[in-house]
Amino acid sequence: LGGWTWGATLVAFFISSSALSHFRQAQKQRLAGEKFEKGGRRDLWQTLANGGLGALLALVYGLAGEPLALLIAFAGVMATVTADTWATELGVLSPTPPRMITSGRRVAPGTSGGVTALGLGASLAGALLLGLCLVLLYRLEHGVWAFLLLPAALLGGMVGSLADSLLGATLPAIYRTASGNETERRT
Repeated sequence: LGGWTWGATLVAFFISSSALSHFRQAQKQRLAGEKFEKGGRRDLWQTLANGGLGALLALVYGLAGEPLALLIAFAGVMATVTADTWATELGVLSPTPPRMITSGRRVAPGTSGGVTALGLGASLAGALLLGLCLVLLYRLEHGVWAFLLLPAALLGGMVGSLADSLLGATLPAIYRTASGNETERRT
């Protein structure tokens, strides 16, 4: 209902995130062990959590007469999930150890709330990709430039990704495997 700009943006998120999930997968597993257990396979809940709000906004946008405010919200939401996914998938590969966003202390790769310069750069790149996709796709579909979508995506992506790291640092769900290792997956 949101039009192909919305659909193509969702596809750009899923394709780029899936590709990064598979990028250096064995190295990520070695670096972060069971903390990075996702291993390139996103389960139904992760997919719904990442794309569900964007899809809901697309539906409401189509039903509500295409208000620009919903498209701006969509830019922020999709840039957030893209930025966060890219930060997770690439940040773990950083040659420098991550630091806890709340305290600055060093933590193991894959620890919730741990950030690296590489991860922050990946986050910015993911938000930028989504913003550029939206601006170009909107131009192709509607014949006008909606440059406001780019700063909405950049701001939304970075703020959302950092907020996710802050939540991960303060409210992590930590489980123990049979071998006693920590993981974020229910065992």
